[in-house]
Amino acid sequence: VIMEGAGLDAKGRPQIVLGVKGLLYVELVLDYGMRDLHSSNAPIVRNPCIDLMKIIDSLVDSNGRVLIDGFYDDIRELSIEEKELIRKYDINVEELKANLGFKEIKYEEKEKIAEALLTYPTCNVDGFECGYTGKGSKTIVPHKAFAKLDFRLVPNQDPYKIFELLKKHLQKVGFKGEIITHGFEYPVRTSPNSAVVKAMIESAKKVYKVEPQVIPNSAGTQPMGLFVNKLGIKDAVSAIGVGGYHSNAHAPNENIKIEDYFKAISHTEEFLRIYSNIS
Repeated sequence: VIMEGAGLDAKGRPQIVLGVKGLLYVELVLDYGMRDLHSSNAPIVRNPCIDLMKIIDSLVDSNGRVLIDGFYDDIRELSIEEKELIRKYDINVEELKANLGFKEIKYEEKEKIAEALLTYPTCNVDGFECGYTGKGSKTIVPHKAFAKLDFRLVPNQDPYKIFELLKKHLQKVGFKGEIITHGFEYPVRTSPNSAVVKAMIESAKKVYKVEPQVIPNSAGTQPMGLFVNKLGIKDAVSAIGVGGYHSNAHAPNENIKIEDYFKAISHTEEFLRIYSNIS
């Protein structure tokens, strides 16, 4: 299976991504009443904002380590080939910072950034909403709070098992709200020695005239696990992409270069020719 999603790195080299992180996406809801109350009632009622913040704080520490019992138990150890791919992952730290637009990142060394980006599972808060957020003041105790969280997973973490571990953890810390699920995706990592990968590398070299950047898996998620885990297709990669650092993916003014679009067509043709001769 060849999936979209890869692209060109900052130097214009094609990326060949051998898998994806998995995903568990949940929403936690605390609803304590029919309506918001005047904050003069704060001494006698529970505040769902405060309670939900404490629940979230119990899930992950300040360094990003997930605190759910058993969360890391099934993670597959990296192979020698995968470690080498991570070591070769070319990152310009200053360009990365500029591209991200964030003032703070956790690591400064490019090797550590690559290791974290590609191999660390995470618990991330996507959004938190509670109470009055308009202009000026409004003295209330909100009746409802909710948070959306995603867990990025790595081989061999099972999103359904992680969900069960999450439920046990929430019960242990006293969460009495509602848990809504929004997605389960399995992680995938294809062998760099597979015929698909070899043909993809060779065809990329022919079209782009450079050595492609081969990455053991994406830091993000696609439904690649459907094909590998459910349908039994052994090899799946994300490649032949046309986006680059300039593309503003998932943002305003998302764009691609026309010449990259036509190169991707040529890459597809060359891949099919080479793969048909070696598979």
